[in-house]
Amino acid sequence: MSESIRLGLIGENIAYSRSPDIFQAIFSVTGRSGEFKIYSVLQADLPHTIETLRTLPLDGLAVTVPFKRTVISLLDELDAVSTLLQAVNCIRFDGSFTRGFNTDVDGFAAGLQPLRAKVTGCRALILGAGGAASAAIYSLIHEFGVREIVVAARPGRNLDLLTNQFAAYPDVAFNTFTLDSLESGDYATCGLIVNCTPLGGWHFPEICPLPASFIWPSDAVYYDMNYNDNGIGVQIAREAGLIAIDGSSMLVAQAIRSYEIWTGVQSPFEPVYEACFGRSSR
Repeated sequence: MSESIRLGLIGENIAYSRSPDIFQAIFSVTGRSGEFKIYSVLQADLPHTIETLRTLPLDGLAVTVPFKRTVISLLDELDAVSTLLQAVNCIRFDGSFTRGFNTDVDGFAAGLQPLRAKVTGCRALILGAGGAASAAIYSLIHEFGVREIVVAARPGRNLDLLTNQFAAYPDVAFNTFTLDSLESGDYATCGLIVNCTPLGGWHFPEICPLPASFIWPSDAVYYDMNYNDNGIGVQIAREAGLIAIDGSSMLVAQAIRSYEIWTGVQSPFEPVYEACFGRSSR
């Protein structure tokens, strides 16, 4: 690897991303020099862009929506977790050879860690059925002992694919619904609700991922994987008396894990988080 680290993020309409700030903070606390570029491209331009990036002196590329699944066919190799989940958010470049990883699973677990005692073994409601949902479910199974999962998504949003991915876990009970068919009896006993959709995020801060008829379970935790704390889902959950957290800790933790994959260097979490979000994560 070159002395100066060259990293980037690829996605669509991602000018808002905080990733450059996060990686500059990581460079600072680890004493390394480097650059981090944003590659905001259209879906149709993804294959050409990946091939172009292979020719650059690039060490690592983060991947965000909507490319976490579609980028897979453009890579040379996947690790075991990203193979299972069929979702990649981290690409390591060894020359022109590309290997995909999923560090969202690490980031998700880190974000939920302060509430481990409350959510371990609970029943979980997952909103969405894309790559982010796959990572959340994997973390809940492996890190928090969750064995009952309800998945609700818009029609045609990979519900069957998601169920098939986790068929290797026969001890985990899955129930899938479309959001418009979800009834209170399906989720009333859920102790954790996870929003894995972009609704409530930077592009859709005023659109709640849940239907207006949704009845918030009492004493539950709401975890929004979007990292803007002013998202409407977080606001409504707090008004309903729930503990509600956004995805800012997840964002930093997955970046730190990706950095370790790219460089072999571990970065401390808290100084990076404070540098980027101006507050402690706890």
